[in-house]
Amino acid sequence: MPFRARKPPAVLTSTPWDQTASRVRMTCRRTRRLAGRSRAFTLIEVIIALAIIAIIFVALIPLAAPSLSERRLRHAMDDIVAFVRSHRLAAESAGSEVFIQCHSDGLMVNQKSLAGRVEMPDVRMSIRFPGGKMERAHGQVWRILPCGVVLPATVRLEDGGSWLEVDVDPLTGDILEERYSL
Repeated sequence: MPFRARKPPAVLTSTPWDQTASRVRMTCRRTRRLAGRSRAFTLIEVIIALAIIAIIFVALIPLAAPSLSERRLRHAMDDIVAFVRSHRLAAESAGSEVFIQCHSDGLMVNQKSLAGRVEMPDVRMSIRFPGGKMERAHGQVWRILPCGVVLPATVRLEDGGSWLEVDVDPLTGDILEERYSL
């Protein structure tokens, strides 16, 4: 009998490889079909998203920015500290005592060689010396010794319902500790 080639069967069975290839082809066809359609955001969606971001940003600004009264209090306190420090250095270099008069609207030195004034018309000042109580400034004398040591004091500035209170360092005239309600 001569050798004859076998005929392939009439029905082909599919293998797992054939099924995977057909899925890939289907996916490619599906992507080709959807390629004409845009998958981007519409203009209205972009505008709504930007509006939400803007509203959140505007709502957070007051939390990040200091209030007007806080700026006023801090500026006045910086002026007081600079005034005390400069007169501390002047007392040390001149070798004489300096007397700072405390008033509700500012500080004043009225001595021949060291005259000076710092005014704070928008805030009210109170002061407490060691062993005393906090009271409105109305002519109390804050001493700076010839060696440059400042008499310890607690200074409180008020503006409406906000206040800033600092303890002044006797050796440097700087802020030692700060308390506030802004």
